[in-house]
Amino acid sequence: MTMLVTLAWLVACGGDAKESAAACGDVGGTCTAVGSCGVGAGVLGAPSCGAPHMVCCLPVTACPTEDVACQGESYCGRPTCDEGAFVCDDGMNLVPADSCAR
Repeated sequence: MTMLVTLAWLVACGGDAKESAAACGDVGGTCTAVGSCGVGAGVLGAPSCGAPHMVCCLPVTACPTEDVACQGESYCGRPTCDEGAFVCDDGMNLVPADSCAR
């Protein structure tokens, strides 16, 4: 069902969404809804999927076990898998997941 919704969204949104999906596919991922790429279901990839509710979801095997998080001054979130390693956005630090109050 998620794949059909994702494909329908990509078709409806036109070229930018198709380019985003292609960039995600190039790194081995699939553009999917945020909720469909939770810890254990997949890891977040770097390419944008063109909408805030869509993420590039890579297979869980793309990075080591997700037992880390990105912590900033007032926010804790999931890291991005980039070429087999977890990374955080600028201004955030990679920390053990259990050190973040979620």
